[in-house]
Amino acid sequence: MKSNQNILDSVNVQFLEDDLKNQAHQNGVGYINLQGVPLNVDHLKILTKEEAEANKCICFYKNGKTIRVALSQPNLPSVSELIKTLQKTYEVEIFWCSQKSFEEKMELYNSVLVTRKKVETTHSFSEKRLTVQEVQTEFNTITTLFETSPAVEILQKIFSVALSSGASDIHFQPTESGLNIRLRIDGALKSFATIPLKKSPQIIAQIKYDGGMKSNILDIPQDGKIEFKANGRIIDLRVSTLPIQPIESVVMRILDTHKGIKSFSELGFDKLEEDKIKQALYRKNGIILVTGATGSGKTTTLYSMLKELNSPERKLVTLEDPIEYHLPGVSQSQVDDTREYNFESGFKSLLRHDPDVILVGEVRTVSTAKLAFEAALTGHTVLTSLHTNNAIGAISRLRNMGLQNYQIAPTINAVFAQKLVRTFHPTAKKVLKNTNELRNQFPALDKALTRIKQVFLSAKIPEKIIDSVETPEQDYRGQTVICEAFLLDDPVRKMILEEQSEFTINEYLINNTNFLSLFENGVLKVLEGKTSLQEVIRTVGI
Repeated sequence: MKSNQNILDSVNVQFLEDDLKNQAHQNGVGYINLQGVPLNVDHLKILTKEEAEANKCICFYKNGKTIRVALSQPNLPSVSELIKTLQKTYEVEIFWCSQKSFEEKMELYNSVLVTRKKVETTHSFSEKRLTVQEVQTEFNTITTLFETSPAVEILQKIFSVALSSGASDIHFQPTESGLNIRLRIDGALKSFATIPLKKSPQIIAQIKYDGGMKSNILDIPQDGKIEFKANGRIIDLRVSTLPIQPIESVVMRILDTHKGIKSFSELGFDKLEEDKIKQALYRKNGIILVTGATGSGKTTTLYSMLKELNSPERKLVTLEDPIEYHLPGVSQSQVDDTREYNFESGFKSLLRHDPDVILVGEVRTVSTAKLAFEAALTGHTVLTSLHTNNAIGAISRLRNMGLQNYQIAPTINAVFAQKLVRTFHPTAKKVLKNTNELRNQFPALDKALTRIKQVFLSAKIPEKIIDSVETPEQDYRGQTVICEAFLLDDPVRKMILEEQSEFTINEYLINNTNFLSLFENGVLKVLEGKTSLQEVIRTVGI
């Protein structure tokens, strides 16, 4: 068809367009001549280049939930399936277009506006971690750029400072005066600067552009990804927007694979908990659950578990959202809900790849949970995470998701709940207080110290312990894990089958095992001189 059109003069081309228009109307669909029609690249990107080429179609219009798709070959078998997929998200209006006008608009997919997916930086950042005061000094300099510098330059400098600070997240939080820039450093948020309200839309637009998001969509949340090169390596920023007045809120999670995968002791697990991890990992099959809130280090722990199991004799497969670290010898797959490749559909596929060990980033639905438990029952080791406040709470969470006790009891090998507490800077000014006075002030501390003496008979309780620090912003540097963990033995499995309460299971663990709660494990870290009592209370509660 294309070669024939190339030899037609303009009159014949117009004749073909008119003929196609009549055919479209006879079939009850619209007609569009795409030649000369300007297209919004955000609308174009609703379909990937591969989808457009395979189905000979293009999205040329969007208004709210309504989109218009032009088909140059409407009888292709794959087109109907694509339209069905789009209809799950949009109201789709069908138009016919000529092959010639379709091919002209396909050239737009090669434009930088459509294909750009990463920000290239030419400058480096300091690998030596900055103090909070040094970070503030850097931001004081950045604020001088707000009035005159382009958004891309401002963002690159913010990213560099965030990396040098050791931040895990960058927040752009709307206020009446503009966008408040906050960094989460060692688990605590701190504000450093405010972008003026006049400049804020440019910053948000640049972030969405760099993250591959739709710049004209302001009323629904969006997720994106920014990649940029710094210090010779690729840095990933996972971007999330949220509609808030007067402007959108943006949060970026920083993924720096250069940090690598740490050993259990480097993460902060003491020998008692590390022994439990390894004992659970080397059971032949079953599920190991790591629980905690967002930002508690669950994924990092799962990766360390995966590294422990990685050997030439085993096939390891992961299903993640997103892939945070690339592990040699491990088959890693990333879910993509926009393409209907989610944890459920992905799990079914990876089971066909003959895995010995399966890592599922998170159990979010009952269907995924059931698939994971079925895999564990059929001889696989499954590593995954849940959002619960403590280890024993995982049992109730699974019950609430719809799993039956007879599925839970024989399948779980161990549950690990964790949080992260800040550790001391080498020059930290620590505030010590009398232990007995603190025991009287905090009955939970008295109970925790008693429990620690029961589990560790040789433990010595000092006369004074570290209660706090003089200046938290200066005196804390880095984080360590505090953890509560239990292995499922026959009595625990029996209690689950009998639907015993969390309280009953907890009492059994205290009276018959070396189980320590999160708070008790945190107090153990205080006795070891790694953190303060007030930091444990801030993180865990009391």
